[in-house]
Amino acid sequence: MNRLRLISFRRAFVAGAVLVQVLSCHPYQGYEGSHYDLTIPQPVHVFVGNPSAGVEVRSGMGTVDRLAQLEDKTIRVFAVNTRDGIRYDKEGGTALAPDFLLNGAVGRLSDSRVDWEGAMQYYYPNNGEYYHSYDFTACFLDDLYPLSVQRTADAVRYELRIDGWQDLMTSRAQAPDGYNFSYLSARTDVNPTFKMQHQMVKLRFELKPGVTAGATKRLRISDFELDTPIRGYLTVASRQGELAADFSQNEAQALRLITGKENGSFQYFDAVEMETITAPDQMSDDKIVPMGGVGAYLLVPPADSYQCQFFVNDLSSSLVSTDKVKSTLAFPSGAAFVRGNAYVVTFEVFGRNQVSVNIEMEDWVRFNDGQALEFDNEKM
Repeated sequence: MNRLRLISFRRAFVAGAVLVQVLSCHPYQGYEGSHYDLTIPQPVHVFVGNPSAGVEVRSGMGTVDRLAQLEDKTIRVFAVNTRDGIRYDKEGGTALAPDFLLNGAVGRLSDSRVDWEGAMQYYYPNNGEYYHSYDFTACFLDDLYPLSVQRTADAVRYELRIDGWQDLMTSRAQAPDGYNFSYLSARTDVNPTFKMQHQMVKLRFELKPGVTAGATKRLRISDFELDTPIRGYLTVASRQGELAADFSQNEAQALRLITGKENGSFQYFDAVEMETITAPDQMSDDKIVPMGGVGAYLLVPPADSYQCQFFVNDLSSSLVSTDKVKSTLAFPSGAAFVRGNAYVVTFEVFGRNQVSVNIEMEDWVRFNDGQALEFDNEKM
């Protein structure tokens, strides 16, 4: 009995050694000399965030913070062949090995998985071309539709017009070490998962009463506007290049401060009244108020600086005394406003045309009551 057990153990050990040898070859990258049953079709599956967690975005409703907002929203996906000589302004290749496996394919997010629209299903090439691998990129355009699609030899860009409340996002899927995205890796459940990256800058504004030693002033602040480009390009696929927004070539236009959206229409900041203080020790946190209320902000393209303006009316004066305040939002260090970052801009108001400005970074998600979407912050 012991001898039989020993023989069985030796056979199992040999079989295990062979298995380890086969796995160490890592065939999932797709070696041409390997032999597989290539008659089995392999559909293309892609995910956003954590595939086991679900996901969250409100179309045309501002910043994407939590996992349920992206549910049933549109994601656009590109998958471009990684072989040498691919051009992003051409659609070459063969039916078995296309240059573009996905060419801006539209899908909707369902429990973090992208389901292709119109019951469409895409398949990896098999037969003799199973070893071809693909570079997967994705974008979320919120409620926007591209004005045009521009292609160069190395990239695909969407032309877009924003209104100040679209959270544009992009991502390039990263394959695990030793793998790529191909027919063979998909057969082993190695699928592209996108960690989305914000492309806009989030700006929130606060009002702080200034110290007017002589007497308290009652002030009315109204009609806030921020100058920013609203038309530009978002790179959505590229040859290892950056996926980023570029709105730098357009002249700035004025955007009003958005406070919410109801029945498809925006609400905007109108006015707020506040009183100055006569001594610094009178300052308290509750005297600093968010301009437009909690949840008012703008999503704008990255820039070195922004120009804004608003009106200040001194209600404590017997005269009609309203001045337009113009201000440049910029860091003294010369640092830029970076995509994916959120900033709070505090206006300390002393009176007509007497305003100081302070800018600080803050967490993008301030009021998160759900599970956070898995963002890629490495380049933010």
